[in-house]
Amino acid sequence: MESLAKHKELHYSYKLLLLPETIGSACYLSHNEKECKDIIGGIFLEALATNHQLHLMHSNTPDSYFDTIATLLFKQDGLSIGDFVAPGQLLNDERMFNALRISMLSIQRIGENNTYYPQYHTDQDTPKNANFKNLDLAIKFILNLIDIVENDAMFIRNFKGELFVSSIDELEYSKDSRYIRELTFCNEQNLSQIAVKKNLDFRELLRVAQILKRANLASLEDVKI
Repeated sequence: MESLAKHKELHYSYKLLLLPETIGSACYLSHNEKECKDIIGGIFLEALATNHQLHLMHSNTPDSYFDTIATLLFKQDGLSIGDFVAPGQLLNDERMFNALRISMLSIQRIGENNTYYPQYHTDQDTPKNANFKNLDLAIKFILNLIDIVENDAMFIRNFKGELFVSSIDELEYSKDSRYIRELTFCNEQNLSQIAVKKNLDFRELLRVAQILKRANLASLEDVKI
């Protein structure tokens, strides 16, 4: 939250909820019905400072905007992805939000066969046994997802046919050719969804799109989720 607070111009607001168990989520939702109508998505965080691998569990709408972006980031980092109601899948507080049709995906560090860390629910579950490096990696993932949400834009071509960019010094064709090609054939689509469909690095795709915008070859319009 401190990192987000440094950004003066954000398109969306963000809230960190510290809720005790499932009953905490139920109480929050029941006492904030008006606010809940404005929630467009969320991430349930579980056991992020353990030694297990990071896993993604989709919301009950796996094709939602947030789910698809999270899936892209996990695939590019070689991390594990699970489905919402797979047999034996752990279900936690995210189900309280999903029940209200709020797309709440989940990232958590769990072991094989969906096992938690050995200190779970014992007096050894203390900061002394936490892996803060793993916690920082999880935070980095969350900030990367927010970065895509905040910088997403609809790409609109101002040209026809195939694009040749030898006259644009900022572009290096040997490095940027794939991004140029995909933007050539993906008119009036969100950059995030182009990245998802083609498994592209969003930041690089955005960089190329912004260069084309500065060259008056394209425009970028804000995306409203």
